[in-house]
Amino acid sequence: MNTSTFNLLAIANSRSQTAFKAQTLLYLARGYEFEVSLPELSWQTAFKNKTETNSNPILLQPNPAQNTVTVTYNLYNQQQNPKAEAQLYLYNASGKLVFQTVLQGAGTETISIAHLPAGIYFCQVIADSGKTLWHQKLVIVR
Repeated sequence: MNTSTFNLLAIANSRSQTAFKAQTLLYLARGYEFEVSLPELSWQTAFKNKTETNSNPILLQPNPAQNTVTVTYNLYNQQQNPKAEAQLYLYNASGKLVFQTVLQGAGTETISIAHLPAGIYFCQVIADSGKTLWHQKLVIVR
Protein backbone atom coordinates (compact mmCIF):
# COMPACT_ATOMS: atom_id res chain seq x y z
CA MET A 1 0.00 0.00 0.00
CA ASN A 2 1.50 3.32 -1.02
CA THR A 3 1.56 6.48 1.07
CA SER A 4 -1.24 8.19 -0.86
CA THR A 5 -3.60 5.28 -0.34
CA PHE A 6 -2.65 5.08 3.34
CA ASN A 7 -3.32 8.81 3.80
CA LEU A 8 -6.67 8.55 2.01
CA LEU A 9 -7.63 5.59 4.21
CA ALA A 10 -6.80 7.61 7.32
CA ILE A 11 -9.01 10.46 6.11
CA ALA A 12 -11.78 8.11 4.97
CA ASN A 13 -11.95 6.45 8.39
CA SER A 14 -12.07 9.78 10.20
CA ARG A 15 -15.28 11.56 11.06
CA SER A 16 -14.22 14.71 9.23
CA GLN A 17 -16.12 16.57 6.55
CA THR A 18 -13.72 15.31 3.89
CA ALA A 19 -14.16 11.65 4.85
CA PHE A 20 -16.90 11.08 2.28
CA LYS A 21 -14.72 12.53 -0.50
CA ALA A 22 -11.84 10.26 0.48
CA GLN A 23 -14.17 7.25 0.62
CA THR A 24 -15.47 8.10 -2.86
CA LEU A 25 -11.95 8.37 -4.27
CA LEU A 26 -10.92 5.06 -2.72
CA TYR A 27 -14.04 3.35 -4.02
CA LEU A 28 -13.51 4.65 -7.56
CA ALA A 29 -9.75 4.05 -7.65
CA ARG A 30 -9.39 0.84 -5.65
CA GLY A 31 -12.91 -0.53 -5.15
CA TYR A 32 -12.80 -0.07 -1.36
CA GLU A 33 -16.19 -0.04 0.33
CA PHE A 34 -17.07 1.73 3.54
CA GLU A 35 -19.89 1.32 5.98
CA VAL A 36 -22.36 4.19 6.00
CA SER A 37 -22.72 5.66 9.45
CA LEU A 38 -25.92 7.53 10.17
CA PRO A 39 -26.56 9.54 13.31
CA GLU A 40 -28.77 7.90 15.87
CA LEU A 41 -32.18 9.48 16.19
CA SER A 42 -33.81 9.88 19.55
CA TRP A 43 -37.34 10.76 20.53
CA GLN A 44 -36.14 14.35 20.88
CA THR A 45 -35.29 14.61 17.19
CA ALA A 46 -37.83 16.71 15.34
CA PHE A 47 -38.42 17.06 11.65
CA LYS A 48 -39.80 20.23 10.17
CA ASN A 49 -41.67 20.25 6.91
CA LYS A 50 -41.35 23.56 5.19
CA THR A 51 -44.51 24.30 3.31
CA GLU A 52 -43.80 26.28 0.22
CA THR A 53 -46.60 28.73 -0.34
CA ASN A 54 -45.46 29.57 -3.85
CA SER A 55 -44.14 26.17 -4.85
CA ASN A 56 -46.41 25.96 -7.87
CA PRO A 57 -47.79 29.41 -8.74
CA ILE A 58 -48.53 28.34 -12.29
CA LEU A 59 -49.99 25.05 -13.46
CA LEU A 60 -49.71 23.85 -17.05
CA GLN A 61 -51.91 20.88 -17.93
CA PRO A 62 -52.25 18.39 -19.44
CA ASN A 63 -48.62 17.57 -20.00
CA PRO A 64 -48.08 15.80 -22.40
CA ALA A 65 -50.73 17.61 -24.44
CA GLN A 66 -52.33 17.18 -27.86
CA ASN A 67 -54.44 20.15 -29.00
CA THR A 68 -54.81 22.55 -26.06
CA VAL A 69 -53.12 23.30 -22.76
CA THR A 70 -54.62 25.13 -19.83
CA VAL A 71 -52.51 27.53 -17.79
CA THR A 72 -53.81 28.28 -14.30
CA TYR A 73 -51.95 31.10 -12.61
CA ASN A 74 -51.92 33.49 -9.67
CA LEU A 75 -49.47 36.31 -10.20
CA TYR A 76 -50.58 38.13 -7.04
CA ASN A 77 -48.75 35.57 -4.89
CA GLN A 78 -45.58 35.94 -6.95
CA GLN A 79 -45.35 39.70 -7.29
CA GLN A 80 -47.44 41.03 -4.36
CA ASN A 81 -48.85 43.60 -6.73
CA PRO A 82 -52.59 44.15 -7.26
CA LYS A 83 -51.91 44.96 -10.93
CA ALA A 84 -49.65 41.96 -11.47
CA GLU A 85 -48.92 41.25 -15.10
CA ALA A 86 -46.50 38.88 -16.82
CA GLN A 87 -45.66 37.48 -20.24
CA LEU A 88 -46.03 33.80 -21.05
CA TYR A 89 -43.62 32.57 -23.73
CA LEU A 90 -43.56 29.20 -25.48
CA TYR A 91 -40.37 28.17 -27.27
CA ASN A 92 -39.67 25.14 -29.44
CA ALA A 93 -36.64 22.91 -28.86
CA SER A 94 -34.55 25.14 -31.14
CA GLY A 95 -35.29 28.17 -28.97
CA LYS A 96 -37.63 29.84 -31.45
CA LEU A 97 -40.55 31.74 -29.91
CA VAL A 98 -43.74 30.04 -31.16
CA PHE A 99 -46.37 31.60 -28.86
CA GLN A 100 -46.69 34.55 -26.52
CA THR A 101 -49.50 36.01 -24.41
CA VAL A 102 -50.05 38.36 -21.48
CA LEU A 103 -51.20 37.00 -18.11
CA GLN A 104 -52.93 39.42 -15.74
CA GLY A 105 -53.66 38.92 -12.06
CA ALA A 106 -55.02 35.43 -11.56
CA GLY A 107 -57.00 33.15 -13.80
CA THR A 108 -57.00 30.44 -16.41
CA GLU A 109 -55.85 30.66 -20.00
CA THR A 110 -56.54 27.95 -22.60
CA ILE A 111 -53.96 27.88 -25.37
CA SER A 112 -54.44 26.11 -28.69
CA ILE A 113 -51.35 24.14 -29.66
CA ALA A 114 -53.00 22.24 -32.54
CA HIS A 115 -50.90 24.15 -35.09
CA LEU A 116 -47.60 23.13 -33.46
CA PRO A 117 -45.79 19.94 -34.44
CA ALA A 118 -45.19 17.20 -31.89
CA GLY A 119 -42.08 17.72 -29.81
CA ILE A 120 -40.61 19.25 -26.69
CA TYR A 121 -41.33 22.89 -25.90
CA PHE A 122 -40.32 25.21 -23.09
CA CYS A 123 -42.83 27.46 -21.37
CA GLN A 124 -41.66 30.49 -19.40
CA VAL A 125 -43.45 33.24 -17.46
CA ILE A 126 -41.56 36.50 -16.98
CA ALA A 127 -42.77 39.40 -14.83
CA ASP A 128 -42.72 42.98 -16.09
CA SER A 129 -39.66 43.48 -13.89
CA GLY A 130 -37.80 40.90 -16.00
CA LYS A 131 -37.76 38.27 -13.27
CA THR A 132 -38.52 34.70 -14.36
CA LEU A 133 -41.46 33.57 -12.23
CA TRP A 134 -41.81 30.06 -13.59
CA HIS A 135 -40.64 27.71 -16.33
CA GLN A 136 -41.57 24.20 -17.37
CA LYS A 137 -41.09 21.73 -20.19
CA LEU A 138 -44.16 20.94 -22.31
CA VAL A 139 -44.43 17.83 -24.45
CA ILE A 140 -46.78 17.89 -27.44
CA VAL A 141 -47.83 14.49 -28.78
CA ARG A 142 -49.95 13.60 -31.79
